[in-house]
Amino acid sequence: MDDSEKKIENITLKLYNSNDELVQETSPNEDGRYTFSALDEGSYYVVAEFNTEKYGVTGMPSEDFYDKSRLSVFKAIPIEDDNSETTDSDEELQENQEEESTTTDDNSSSEEETKYVIKTDMITIGSETRIIDNINLGLALKKVFKLDVNKYISKVEVTNSLGVVTTKDYGNTKLAKLDVKDINNLKIKVIYTLEIENVKYYPGYATLITEIVPDGMSFNADYVENKGWQQQKDGTLINTSLSNELIEENQKKYLTVAFDITRKEAGSFVNYVSIDDLQILGGEQDEQ
Repeated sequence: MDDSEKKIENITLKLYNSNDELVQETSPNEDGRYTFSALDEGSYYVVAEFNTEKYGVTGMPSEDFYDKSRLSVFKAIPIEDDNSETTDSDEELQENQEEESTTTDDNSSSEEETKYVIKTDMITIGSETRIIDNINLGLALKKVFKLDVNKYISKVEVTNSLGVVTTKDYGNTKLAKLDVKDINNLKIKVIYTLEIENVKYYPGYATLITEIVPDGMSFNADYVENKGWQQQKDGTLINTSLSNELIEENQKKYLTVAFDITRKEAGSFVNYVSIDDLQILGGEQDEQ
């Protein structure tokens, strides 16, 4: 393994003989190397066990994988075609959100439906064999990209008739309760935080985020929290400010949005947000 290659954890290598009997089992060291030793003469093959939803072997590189530069001698063989035995009165504020996910093509979807055994061809150990090396396991990310969006109530600002502002911080909560009196003489501003996270593996972009203005609330484009949001003719809001910000695996991006409460009676407010367009790194926009 080169220094430039990313080390992948939780890989198990199993050595089987020609009778499909498990002989030895090991894991790669911190340098990505693994060894089987003290073997009798005969024929063997190696089976690799890892997160096959996340990674694929690069023996036959295709657009399904992120990095095709390191080829593997291992092959992904459908289990059904393999004969081996190796298949192991208050103001209540509440929010909801939708999540969108995507894969880049039909091939990755079919791979998720089919189980594979990742193995080498037969390796022969003879009487003069001293060492066999370069039995490389090359793995690469599959083109699976999924974003989750969580929306939290972060802060409420209440302005009274004298212009005095009282701020209540909620941190990040999905259900907040606000006690107010004389609501007709108050201005109430609710500030939300949107957390967009890449919960799968392949990097990509959130190219379009849509927000629905809740009933009983209004949108003010002049608020600093609303930078990047544009209100459409139908009243919905769109945000494309993350279109050029690459979101890596497990990485989170944040947006804010603020609304004024216009309804002058107690009640609940439900707020919806969705990611309506995703773009995978190096690919076209995906169908939603």
